Amino acid sequence: MSFERDRTATHCGLAALRYALSLHGLGWYEGRELNLKTMRKLFGVSKLRVMLHGVNEHAITAAARSLGLEVMSHVYVKNNPDAVITDLRTATAQKHSCIISWHNETSCHFHWVCVAGFDDDLNVMLFDPARLDEDLPWRQFSPIDDREQYVPAMMSLQRFREWITPDVPPKDDCSHFFLEFIPTSAQLVTGMVDVSLLKLMRKTSELVEHFDEYLDDLHSIFSHDCPGQPAHEFITQHAPYLWGMVQDWTLPDTCHISAIQHELDVLTALTKCYNFVVPFGTETHARAMTQLGFHLGWWACAYSYGVGRYE
Repeated sequence: MSFERDRTATHCGLAALRYALSLHGLGWYEGRELNLKTMRKLFGVSKLRVMLHGVNEHAITAAARSLGLEVMSHVYVKNNPDAVITDLRTATAQKHSCIISWHNETSCHFHWVCVAGFDDDLNVMLFDPARLDEDLPWRQFSPIDDREQYVPAMMSLQRFREWITPDVPPKDDCSHFFLEFIPTSAQLVTGMVDVSLLKLMRKTSELVEHFDEYLDDLHSIFSHDCPGQPAHEFITQHAPYLWGMVQDWTLPDTCHISAIQHELDVLTALTKCYNFVVPFGTETHARAMTQLGFHLGWWACAYSYGVGRYE
């Protein structure tokens, strides 16, 4: 799953990097899902070692680079949360995912979280593997389910500032620190979630669970970062035809038009954030329509019969 919670709270470095990879559309590596077991192998560490010591920024950097991400390290010797937040804003505005270490009352760099961006001057879009702050009032959005097994959330900028600011006396090894990831591999997609997409993720467990697979499907249907019609405009333009096509091949009682519209809303939000396009030309438009129709047909069958779309 793309953004499930890590209830052990000891694999936070592995999980935070995996969230960053999912935000850039990478959920598989050499035919294997990038779950915690696979990530440990990429880091070259045993489960026991991770449980006892976690992973440091050097191991995270090495693993990220092997997976097609360039890594920029941001280190602040002096306590300066304003500079950290400013630099995080700059990085995420450039469609780069980031992971940052948190401090608590007694420990420095005790926890990693993934940051995707900001909602003006109020909130941070956050992926916290252990959901350490879930019982405090600064978190927003209602849970997808009672188990709260997924991690996308908002946190107030005030609370985020408290987590990154050491309460212990500042010293060289207890300063602010974050890693910025830049996708360089053709396998990865450039782009980043925005507030609207994050809200949609909080309402749609399937989108959260299979986020990188959604991006992989869209990468197959559309082109990316080249001249053409924006894919989200293409989907909106052809939505009535797509509704009719799916309805012709499914039973309304099992796949209502509202469900089809919701799936189109998901695809529209994703393509808008991730700059997918349909290159100009009749042939490329026809190809995109055919593959988009196949995606929706497969989805409609999975929805109608209650089976997993990726099983």
